[in-house]
Amino acid sequence: MHLRELEVSETPDVIKLIKEIGQGENGFAMALEKITDMKAYLTLRKEESLGINLKPNRVPQTVYWIYEKNKLAGVIKIRKELTLYLLEHGGHIGYYIRKKYRQKGYATQALKLALQILQDNGTKRALITCDVDNIGSEKVILNNGGILEDIRDNTKRFWIKTDIN
Repeated sequence: MHLRELEVSETPDVIKLIKEIGQGENGFAMALEKITDMKAYLTLRKEESLGINLKPNRVPQTVYWIYEKNKLAGVIKIRKELTLYLLEHGGHIGYYIRKKYRQKGYATQALKLALQILQDNGTKRALITCDVDNIGSEKVILNNGGILEDIRDNTKRFWIKTDIN
């Protein structure tokens, strides 16, 4: 498995995945509600990863596509810093796995790779959150060493040391 960073010019399989996710589930979304031009959308996401033209209360966020061999299994977003809102509900990492790839270890492995990216960038511990009823995501977090800190507004908040991998 490997992660590939979002590019302004994307392949048809990535475009299909973005549209498939839309508003997603369990709080994960690709913010497609106002998109009429996919290249403009991808440019915004790339600029966001570089900290360019950030909206108020936003932080740089890098999108990576999750590939198993040549198959696009999902997407993972990594934030190296947190706002007050992200400290409560979003955390450092968010991920989405396509339904046909779920319960096969892809999310666990992708989270491990994302934690390595955070570690390489100097983050010692990462906050990962999930809805209280998202048992699959909770298992992924626990499989990567997550320690439950608390539950706030229907959101479980876990901390993971990035150097455990």
